[in-house]
Amino acid sequence: MLIAVIGMSGLGRVTGLPADDQAGLLQAVGASAADHVLLVAPLHLAADAREQAHVLLSADPEARVAVLPLPHHALTLALVADEVLRSPEAADADPTTVWQLVRQSAARSRSLVWHPRLTGLVDHARTPGELLADLGRAPGWFTELGPASAAVTPGRHGPRVRPGGTVLHVGEAPRLLKTQLGDVRAVPVMVDVAPAPYRNRHGVEVTVLAPAVLPVPALTPCASCGAGLVDQQCPWCGHGPLRWPVPTDASGRGGATTVPVTPPHEIVPVPDALASGTAPVLVTTRGEAR
Repeated sequence: MLIAVIGMSGLGRVTGLPADDQAGLLQAVGASAADHVLLVAPLHLAADAREQAHVLLSADPEARVAVLPLPHHALTLALVADEVLRSPEAADADPTTVWQLVRQSAARSRSLVWHPRLTGLVDHARTPGELLADLGRAPGWFTELGPASAAVTPGRHGPRVRPGGTVLHVGEAPRLLKTQLGDVRAVPVMVDVAPAPYRNRHGVEVTVLAPAVLPVPALTPCASCGAGLVDQQCPWCGHGPLRWPVPTDASGRGGATTVPVTPPHEIVPVPDALASGTAPVLVTTRGEAR
């Protein structure tokens, strides 16, 4: 199984993909020969991820690929995916079990961004007080992706991580960031990340990682690709079990029974939760994104 994250270089067992290379996923899959591919993306790169999945499916209609956009920056997504791939639960696990573990860990982890100043921050409307504080010597600020993404916390208050906790950040931390992280263990991660609307030129991605802890129940296998179903739908090929009437004999007499049948290229409705990033994006062998 291959897990790739778009918008960054590779990390551990996770493949990194550039956002501007439509054939990036196709090339990565060709080099790995993976049966199932999970492409994880920050929300602002979801369209680019779908495009790369479409290119892969155009070249190989039998490819099994799921695009999973989540409200995190690429550093957190890569750390989550690498942690899952290294976990005992993922060893020889059903691909959908791995998919669920990634979602569980992402739901418990935090994506922070530290900014020396708020200047150039595209997706945040600054208050007059923040503008005034930003005029003097670089004060430092923390923002957090997700439901509280509009909030800005002065850096002097720290990232609100329990004392003695661990945070991971991109590259070497500036001196001011090291000071404002306070009594936590800060671990640099040497990766390259693409520009993003939640980070200005000097911003630094920071992650508070939490592993998946919930047990994953046994899953019903998909009739098409064998991976587990979630809510009666396959995250990899988009198929779900349908019950079509099947004659009991060649003449059609004697009544009919029903058997589970999964037709190829079945199109299913788009979940309402997709807009919030809590539902998977499913890509069928037709290349249609859910």
